[in-house]
Amino acid sequence: MAPAAANDAVPVPTDTVERSTEEQVASLTAKERSAFDELKKEYVANKANTYKNQEFGDYMLLRFLRSSPGPTKFNTRTAQKVMKNFAAWSKKIKLDELNVAMVRKQLETGVLSIPGTRSKEGHLYLFMKPALFFPKRDSLDELMRGLVYLLECMTEIEQCCTDGIAVMCDMTSWTFSNFGIRYAKTYFDTMQGRFPMRVRQFLIVNPPSWFGTIWKIIRGMMSTEFANKVKMPKKRDVGDFVQDPKMLPQEFGGPIVVSDSLQAFMAHRAKVEGVSLDDASHHVAAPSMAASSVPSTSTAEPEAECAQTADDANEDLDNVGTDAQVAAAEASAQAEIEAATQDPAKTKTSVEAPGKASQVSTSTA
Repeated sequence: MAPAAANDAVPVPTDTVERSTEEQVASLTAKERSAFDELKKEYVANKANTYKNQEFGDYMLLRFLRSSPGPTKFNTRTAQKVMKNFAAWSKKIKLDELNVAMVRKQLETGVLSIPGTRSKEGHLYLFMKPALFFPKRDSLDELMRGLVYLLECMTEIEQCCTDGIAVMCDMTSWTFSNFGIRYAKTYFDTMQGRFPMRVRQFLIVNPPSWFGTIWKIIRGMMSTEFANKVKMPKKRDVGDFVQDPKMLPQEFGGPIVVSDSLQAFMAHRAKVEGVSLDDASHHVAAPSMAASSVPSTSTAEPEAECAQTADDANEDLDNVGTDAQVAAAEASAQAEIEAATQDPAKTKTSVEAPGKASQVSTSTA
């Protein structure tokens, strides 16, 4: 999808006016500008081979530098690795063809949205209601295309691109039928290594008492860096994490009607992109985005905020197991949950020591 112009990305309340890409580049420090020029030179020289002829304008180059793995931003070496992997992945999933008409049906399910809520630190929330998605019934590919589309829209905003985003998952009414290992792996790979962005906070709100069993599985899909950003507040405590409780969705006692804000968002994006929400011709066949192989069990930590280093990303991101292995692992988890619900002592949900959580196992032994 082509980047929107300044102020056209997401119609959410903001205290600042979006600057043009030219203004953002002009405002870089000398060191940042040097890194930008170096990355641009590398891209132009190797566009055809290394970067699969993917079109990366100046704003995309800024995104790669701002989200580059490492202790500091604007690391050209790690930005190049992320850019290389992203080029291959975006070409595979036809990311440049994605538009709001293509994802309208999925967005209208209400699983994903951007209601305009911000964290206390000012990060824009991606809002998710996992209880509305059923892996055995619904299309994972369509869900992931909706996710990637919204992430693209969010990172077109300078503040989101520069400082990162936050995620709020409302687990109300969530059951084991809403969980799937392949679904979880694909989701967390996207949030950690496939997409050029930084996630600053990840709220899992109101998880069920037996969520500790699921946490052991999904923790194995996260870096320690990412897991440390996970918080599991009760619904009544969500206001402690946000900048303005008046910008909370109705689900959390605020006035925002998520379905209404979603319709306004889609209408805005359709106008920006010059497409009709009702035009079926905008829908194109796209390859699967789901994880499909056997998982890496490496416990090596990433250079920064990605699930694995950029060198390893393409090899490890799709690893999850055969259908039989996944089914066996899910059955094992379900049995553990059923046992836990019979014993209250086993139902504690905790992320106090994320670095010690077990890796996901798909062994059928």
